[in-house]
Amino acid sequence: MEETTLTLNSLFNFSDAALQTELSKFVGTTSMAAQLAAKTTHFSKESVAADIAREIGRLCKVDVIELLAAAWNKEREIAKQMEKSRGSDEAEYVYLSERTVESKWPFVVEIKVSPLVYKIHLDLKIALTLKSGEIKIEDGEITELIAGTISGEATMSIESAEIWKQECEPVDLLPMRLKKQLDVEQSPEHKAAV
Repeated sequence: MEETTLTLNSLFNFSDAALQTELSKFVGTTSMAAQLAAKTTHFSKESVAADIAREIGRLCKVDVIELLAAAWNKEREIAKQMEKSRGSDEAEYVYLSERTVESKWPFVVEIKVSPLVYKIHLDLKIALTLKSGEIKIEDGEITELIAGTISGEATMSIESAEIWKQECEPVDLLPMRLKKQLDVEQSPEHKAAV
């Protein structure tokens, strides 16, 4: 069985061009820093929107199933089954009726106008809902997603003002093996210079 390659980018069908066009409508009007930069330089809301779209693309390279598995590892019911399976040759199966996992990635885009730096504070929020899921646990680890349907919503806020929201259509997940190592980067703040 192949490991999953379903990322947030593919689930939400994020396109740099479409996202950039949508963000450029709002970035100059919702951000005080962007408005100040526009007064002191030849500010291009399109260039800031392009940087934001690139950053969203980088953040959303996260494997969807690994993101869900990281959240499941913390749930008591699943943790109990994981502990029970340690050192056992038998796999444990856990049915998940409906679970929603939310993630938030704050980051900053800086507009540098020497000697000033204007910072635009952004938040990307992702909510993923898995329905009718079943997971396989072997030797204390979640190793496989047996079945389920996943849907979700992505929201972008600039300085606490929601500017963009996108939902994804429900996707039926086929049985897929999970990667052994979890590699989810969640820095408290990322800076991208314009």
